[in-house]
Amino acid sequence: MFFQLTAQNTWSSIAPFGGGERERGVAFVIGGRAYVGTGIDSANLCRSDIWEYDPGTNSWTQKANLPGPGRRDAIAFTIGSRGYVGTGINTILAFTGTKRRDLYEYNPITNNWTAKDNWPGNFNGGVYYASAFSAGDKGYLVCGKYGPSYYSDELWEYNPAVNDWAQKQSIPGGTRYGVTAFSISGKGYVGCGSDENYFLNNFYEYDPQTDEWTEKASFPGSPRFNAVGLAISGRGYIGMGTDGGYQKDFYEYNPATDTWLQKPVFRVVNADLASRLPLVVMVMLEQAKVQMGLNAVCINTSLIFCLIIPTIIKELLQQFPQIQFNNKQILP
Repeated sequence: MFFQLTAQNTWSSIAPFGGGERERGVAFVIGGRAYVGTGIDSANLCRSDIWEYDPGTNSWTQKANLPGPGRRDAIAFTIGSRGYVGTGINTILAFTGTKRRDLYEYNPITNNWTAKDNWPGNFNGGVYYASAFSAGDKGYLVCGKYGPSYYSDELWEYNPAVNDWAQKQSIPGGTRYGVTAFSISGKGYVGCGSDENYFLNNFYEYDPQTDEWTEKASFPGSPRFNAVGLAISGRGYIGMGTDGGYQKDFYEYNPATDTWLQKPVFRVVNADLASRLPLVVMVMLEQAKVQMGLNAVCINTSLIFCLIIPTIIKELLQQFPQIQFNNKQILP
């Protein structure tokens, strides 16, 4: 199920995702159209399909599959007129899967994928639960998970002009995964996530020109993992995610004053149910750089969408049989 957030801070549904029920997928935007795919389907299989959403016709069209095996918890970002997807892991159970280090570039004109330089971190061992943002003409992979009790604090820069990765200054504050990231005015902002023992809420700014991190005002909500992150018109936003329970709050970050302001919460369902739904949000605003919570995503067109994880909806329906679903809204 997808929803659009209007300028009036209200949510309305749009056409359901064309690939069926999905979680832990990726998304990016090129030329005002969103591209969504990979992740785990309702049969608990990792997928490699990619779908294009056209907001003009409110419709989905299947595109060329991402090369390689199906995967979850990958990264995605946009640079110019190309989308990039890579890393992740290829099975539901991490201990039976293979961590990925491949990267592919998508051309929407030809509907083709081109293999790019593999991510070289973790001794070429791959990574999942990493996050990504883009700044200027570069893409960035930050943090992630290498295996049980084995996490990363590293930052890597991808340069499409030379098709190469370069390691940059690691994020302060220690290793973590499931972080939230976005970019504003050529700088990256990264925070929250989880380490071995705790959810986190510290927050940092990265300057690609100096390769330096600066600690900023901490995220004011509860420390959390896999929160939504996005940027619109010079402001950043973080919300939802989990701190042991699913959250529905949203906060706006102003980099000019280094301050946070609480914003309206997501309200498509009743208050009790909303607090328990994990969400993936895609923000599509021309030139905005967006990083999703449960997925590593950078997108940049004109609408905001929200995908409710269907497997959780099924579980909640068993607990709350009075809740009904239709194509427009979730009714108490």
